[in-house]
Amino acid sequence: MGTLLRDSPDPAGKGLLCFCTENRLLYVLRNTATEVERVVELPSVGVELICAGFYRGEYRIIISCRDGRIYSLKNGVLHSSVIQPDAQPSSITRYDNFIVVATTANTVTSFNLKGKKQHTLYMPCPVTNLATLTDAVAGTAKALLVALSNGELRVYVGKHLQYTMQLHDTVSALYFGRYGREDSALLIVLKTGALLVYLLHRKAVFSQQKDLETRPPPEQDIPIAVPKLSSVFSLQTEREKKYGLDMYKTFQYDLCVLRLHVAKAYWKLVSGGAPLPGSEVEPPAAAAPPVSAAAAEAPTAAVVAPEPPVSTAPITEISPMAALSAHLRITATVQGLGPVFKLKLTLQNTTKKPLRDIFIVLLFAQDVYEMPKNLLFVPYVVPAMAYPCDALVQLREGEVKGDGILAIAVDKKNSRPLGLTLIDQPEAELLEGLD
Repeated sequence: MGTLLRDSPDPAGKGLLCFCTENRLLYVLRNTATEVERVVELPSVGVELICAGFYRGEYRIIISCRDGRIYSLKNGVLHSSVIQPDAQPSSITRYDNFIVVATTANTVTSFNLKGKKQHTLYMPCPVTNLATLTDAVAGTAKALLVALSNGELRVYVGKHLQYTMQLHDTVSALYFGRYGREDSALLIVLKTGALLVYLLHRKAVFSQQKDLETRPPPEQDIPIAVPKLSSVFSLQTEREKKYGLDMYKTFQYDLCVLRLHVAKAYWKLVSGGAPLPGSEVEPPAAAAPPVSAAAAEAPTAAVVAPEPPVSTAPITEISPMAALSAHLRITATVQGLGPVFKLKLTLQNTTKKPLRDIFIVLLFAQDVYEMPKNLLFVPYVVPAMAYPCDALVQLREGEVKGDGILAIAVDKKNSRPLGLTLIDQPEAELLEGLD
């Protein structure tokens, strides 16, 4: 609901009452409020409106509707330009030739009459009301009043925050204008029903100059507590200046050693204790026995040393890169106190395609463990789904703990493993009988 002046822009002149209805109609009543002057159909149900100008000349009505858009009505004709904020409007006001819209996204955005966004202000909490602080003589806007849900009232000049005031409750209604003999009065209605009246000082200055809003913060006048210069600090500074290059080289060397240790530990984890390629050190050749000069001159028969026996046992080598490019993620937990443990394996397909006919092979030291079934068959594993499977393992008599058990997932159509993990077995607990 709003008031549209009839004959002149003088606020003391006669006005026409404007209001919106639920059937998407805008009514403009005559000054007697008994007859309808004009009816305009809107695209949506109106929520809030702003009137500018006067009816006998040129006027404009800005309407915020329930569909989240803001429409403009110029001289009784619906304008083609539509303002569409980034969220549902909660309040609107007119700031000179701009429309300021507060939304439920805690933003206050300024638009021109054609719907082009000018700037956006971000608030710490929802905005309840907007109002424009105008000059009573010139009729121009001086500042923008923004009421927040936390009881804070902000005064913006352009895009700059100039003044804040904390109220003891949330603002329900906000109006700036003439009150009695005062031309510049701010009326505030709180959520509790209280009415607050503030009068603007006649010498109040509202300026958009950058030197007013971007003045240095007061913290720069507070001196920093600099510690006193001690002899220890001076010695450490001289030491770093003198040996800075050596300290940097030592740091880089320690970092490389740390990376080497991590790489060796990772290789040992994924390869079952196999030595790192290139790290085998050949044993030094045995020194020849001393030979006398006479024996050295005498011709001797060539002696061929017997070759060491070559083991023909099969050796299983698993590349550690198989764990990096695994298509199947295997996680395992061990349950039980021993000597019988239960291995609970969980398989998860990390690819985008399902895996079929998968075999889980459990490799272990046969002189330490016994397993009734060390080959598990998984028919189907869909992507991103966890598939559980169990296996029993038993320690042989006299054993307490052995090496880890290696679980490898293989496929009939692929020679490379789909995934692997090393299961660390706990020690068997000895349960003593109760006397």
